[in-house]
Amino acid sequence: MISREPFRQELVGSYTTADSLLEQPARLRLESEQRVLLPGLGKTLRVTGSLDAKGLADARGVSGRITFARLAPFVASYDLALTIDDGRSCRLHAAPAGGSTSLRAWTSVVGDLVDGSGARVARFVLRFDYRRDLLGYLT
Repeated sequence: MISREPFRQELVGSYTTADSLLEQPARLRLESEQRVLLPGLGKTLRVTGSLDAKGLADARGVSGRITFARLAPFVASYDLALTIDDGRSCRLHAAPAGGSTSLRAWTSVVGDLVDGSGARVARFVLRFDYRRDLLGYLT
């Protein structure tokens, strides 16, 4: 995420639907053709990718934007559009969990998937997945 060009990001975690508290696995992959050396200063990136949320959005394409905070280079908000498995057009709005100074709070995002009427379909809790990035340093 930090030094890659073009921009790529992967987040993993879980989601719950509005009618069930059972957590299901989720993975969000994003990329942009825009080159970014150090995200920040309010920069907005157009992104595409996929959301894999078992039973809700199985490997569904997403598109939208990531907007980085002006004063915190790696803090970003997400606005992504997708069509879920049942055919509804939805938007995923997510932002850092925040609320504390811990690294975990700033490397995790919480978001709501809402349908066209604004009703919440699901709630996502995702964290940055650096495993692939770190694997290159270990091999």
